[in-house]
Amino acid sequence: MRASAIILLGLLFTSSLSAQVEAEYKWENGNTKAKGTLLQGGIEDGKWLYYDIKGKLVQEVTYHFGTIQGPYKQYYQNGKVSEQGSFTNAKRDSLFKTFYEDGQLESKGYFDLGYKDSLWSFYHPNGQLAEEGMYENDLKTGKWKAYYPSGKIKQESEHDSLDYRIISFYSEDGKLLLKDGEGEIIDLYPSGKTKLKAQMSAGKKDGEWRYFFENGKLMKLENYKNGLAEGKWEKYYMDGQLQWSGAYSADLKSGNWKYYFPDGKLQEAQAFKDGLKEGPYELYFENGKLVEKGNYKSDKKNGAWEWYKEDGSMDMSGSFDAGMQSGHWTYYYSDTSQVISEGDFAKDMREGVWNYYYPGGEKLKVGSFKNDLKDGEWKSWHENGQLLIEGKYVKGKEEGMWTSYFSDGNFQDQGYYDAGMMDSLWTGWYPTGQVRYSGSYDDGEKDGTWTFWNERGAKELEENYANGMLNGLRTSWYENGKPRDMGNYKDDRQDGLWYYYYESGSPMREVNYKEGRVHGSYTSWHEIGTLESEKHYVEGVPHGTFRFYGKKAGDLLKEIKFKMGERIEVTEN
Repeated sequence: MRASAIILLGLLFTSSLSAQVEAEYKWENGNTKAKGTLLQGGIEDGKWLYYDIKGKLVQEVTYHFGTIQGPYKQYYQNGKVSEQGSFTNAKRDSLFKTFYEDGQLESKGYFDLGYKDSLWSFYHPNGQLAEEGMYENDLKTGKWKAYYPSGKIKQESEHDSLDYRIISFYSEDGKLLLKDGEGEIIDLYPSGKTKLKAQMSAGKKDGEWRYFFENGKLMKLENYKNGLAEGKWEKYYMDGQLQWSGAYSADLKSGNWKYYFPDGKLQEAQAFKDGLKEGPYELYFENGKLVEKGNYKSDKKNGAWEWYKEDGSMDMSGSFDAGMQSGHWTYYYSDTSQVISEGDFAKDMREGVWNYYYPGGEKLKVGSFKNDLKDGEWKSWHENGQLLIEGKYVKGKEEGMWTSYFSDGNFQDQGYYDAGMMDSLWTGWYPTGQVRYSGSYDDGEKDGTWTFWNERGAKELEENYANGMLNGLRTSWYENGKPRDMGNYKDDRQDGLWYYYYESGSPMREVNYKEGRVHGSYTSWHEIGTLESEKHYVEGVPHGTFRFYGKKAGDLLKEIKFKMGERIEVTEN
């Protein structure tokens, strides 16, 4: 459905004749998934109802010619409304309300074509006002007030598009802690335990801000100067173990930042300068072994980088220049320390000779790149060292003669390419050296006569192509050299009279085709040469009298009369 995350399956129409239909979609268990009105062309219109797999209503959406337009509701599993409002051109518009799962109002405010605008109010689960103020273009503006669940004033702040200032802050018992932007903020959990201790100056964050878990342990330490992050920052796990640490300067990350696993082992280390990654970087597995290491310059990878597998063996290595792959790169198999490929990059593109290897270290293939496209001679080998394939690329496409070989060095296939398309004569061989096939391509499509032989050198199949499709006579043979079948193709479909034979050489059947379907007489014989059946078709449909015979000449067993596929009469003899 347009403008909806719900994927609909199994459309059932109550009518298929009018321009407007009532449609219903089903879940796999048979429950309704969605239902509503569709206009001609499958466009949603009017009210649509959406349900979960258990059959509970989850959304009411109004459409106008496929676009969400008008009233909208979303529901909790318990059937109560979670959100309601109205859309204009698929954007939230006018008054919107959200609710807690028990039906208590959570928030209300206005949208102006997708942006929060005008007065917004937010509520605690007990129904008391939690926060209230104005929005303009989705940003808080002017004076905002926040309240405790008891209804007492908690905080007053001033907002503009670029910044905000806390003007006053009160403890839950009504004591003024922060006045005219000066003083200390102390926030508590419902249990009375300290949640936050923070310093303010001139309405802006200043000095230490400490956040605590309810168990009393420090959760996070922040330092500010005149509203900007400045100095040491730390975050902790609930058990008191350090999670990460670093520093800010003028609101930008600076110096060494480190991150730790819950057991205290180093997880990641990164250096910053003026908010940009600068200097060494390291990332570790939980077992303490390196995942990767390298350097950054002006927030981009630079110089040598290495990546490792969890057992400590190398995964890949290479260099960067201003964030782009450059110089020599080496890649390794995932389960061994064997190199899988190696070569050079220039500005994120493969360049020059690249070598590839089998898991055992034997050379797999070698060739050159130019601007990340294969270019020049390429060769690949069997694991025993014998040449497998050789040919030339030009700008990423095969060009000229290409040859493949069996593992003993004998020819397997040979032919030509033109700009990546098979072209001209192609020939294939059996491992014995006997020719297996021969035929031509024109712009990647088979063309002319194609012939296939068995390993003894006898013809197996001969067919003709035009424009990549079978056209003209096609003949196949048994291993003893006698014909198996023969007939004509027209544009990849059997056409005209076809002959089929037993391996002994006696006729098996004669069939007339038209555009790939049986059309006309269809006659078959027993292998001893006596008539087996006589049939007649019209464009693949049985029509007329079908006769079936025993092996004895003239022994009619059954007659069936058809009229355009319908059986009319059956006579048993």
